[in-house]
Amino acid sequence: MDWSVFVKTKRCIGQRGNLGHFERVGLGFGAVCAVLVAALVTPTPAMAADWIEINGERYEAGTSQGDPTGGSWEWNGDSTLTLKDYDGGAIGAGGNLDIVCEGENSVKNADGEGSVLWQEGDGTLTVKGSGSLSVAATGGFYDIKAISAEGNIALSDGVTVSVTSVDLGNAIGIMTNGSVSIDKGATFTANDCYAGIIAIGGVTIDVASANFTGSFPEDEVPHQEYGVMCGGPLAIKNSSAVRVKLDGYAAIGLSVTKTASWDGPSVAIADSVVDIAVNSTAETVAPSGIVAMSTVPDNEISIARSTVTVDSPSGPAIMAQYQLTDAETADRATITIDGCKIVEPTDGRVCDISLDFTNYDYGMPVVRGQFIGVGDVRGEFEAPDYSNDAFACVSRKVVIRPDAPVAPEPPATTGSATTEPPATTEPATSGSPVTPVVPTTPATPAVTQGAATTTEEKALPQTGDSNSSIAVAAFIIGGILALALAFVASRSNE
Repeated sequence: MDWSVFVKTKRCIGQRGNLGHFERVGLGFGAVCAVLVAALVTPTPAMAADWIEINGERYEAGTSQGDPTGGSWEWNGDSTLTLKDYDGGAIGAGGNLDIVCEGENSVKNADGEGSVLWQEGDGTLTVKGSGSLSVAATGGFYDIKAISAEGNIALSDGVTVSVTSVDLGNAIGIMTNGSVSIDKGATFTANDCYAGIIAIGGVTIDVASANFTGSFPEDEVPHQEYGVMCGGPLAIKNSSAVRVKLDGYAAIGLSVTKTASWDGPSVAIADSVVDIAVNSTAETVAPSGIVAMSTVPDNEISIARSTVTVDSPSGPAIMAQYQLTDAETADRATITIDGCKIVEPTDGRVCDISLDFTNYDYGMPVVRGQFIGVGDVRGEFEAPDYSNDAFACVSRKVVIRPDAPVAPEPPATTGSATTEPPATTEPATSGSPVTPVVPTTPATPAVTQGAATTTEEKALPQTGDSNSSIAVAAFIIGGILALALAFVASRSNE
């Protein structure tokens, strides 16, 4: 294995220069795991910006600078850059930079010239403020990033940020070697991107909203589209709202590839609304709504007191997998539902998946985990059997809603005002704006396993069309994510 790939990872994610022309890579899954582990343990201490670059001009730290042609930007010579109705070229920084947005701001790159808004070295690129920032990325073929960082990226304090791939599906919205946080009322939107967010260190959406949209014609070069793809934990919490609507070659809504242990779930959705609709035109690759794939134990998808709607017509809606080489040491990946319930399918539950392969040329020969459906999937195969009827029990559409709030006790007759019971909000449908639904009191205990297991699993009732691509998802969805992350890791600047 070429250990220099670790160095390439640090270089290719943060720097502005192109990653080079796109090529399909065959980096092994083990190499991808090592890349992610190396990235996760890399420290990123905060520091002031050493320099900034605006419209091709570089300014060194220590002296305040301003827009020489007007008043659209001002840098304090340290860590704060203020944009005031800025409409211009790419912006970059070395170190730690806070961008404060006032009014409506827009940034764009010259055709094919690397990242539009970028950060190099240790630190955090923060975008915040009462204004908005629109980032348009033009050119490239998976090697252009609207916003990128070698450190971390934070969107905060009510700012509205939108990123657009001008050339359909070629650019990546946000890509970072560290983590991404969207919080404190910020709003993020990614339009027509290859991936809305790629974050090696994980993503947190906290009291915020994020939207990922894209529609890719069949006659375009095949794309594998992602809403969020990360190598660290994904958390959506505290009345946040996430909407994913992707229609293309092979779409995946929210995905986590876990290659190192960490505290807490791989995917945690709490007191929030998630609305996902993904579709695929590929015959051999199934889309998926929410997927967590792991090569280490304790891989969990947790959904608590939330409204979650996933519509994935030809692939699993929600699935957690643990892929390994030895069935004797198999620890299952799990799905936990707390304070809410599965309302579609009507007989839906958390089901087990247990697959063993005796002749499998790629990936891991053992798969353990759980999905939401109407019956367990178990079996031993010589190789993947994509037409096996056992996979008909995997749900393509899943709706989860919070338990109804418990009505408050009648007020005591002491002359005080009467307390009205809390209002509830119906969940949004796919394609419409989402509104958080947060019940006051959960009434259903956490569930990780359905109550009953059907004895004749191959005769389980179907929850959608018996599409052979369901099996493909169970076997290779982890490989899709791994190869995508491998592509990111394997490209160095040229």
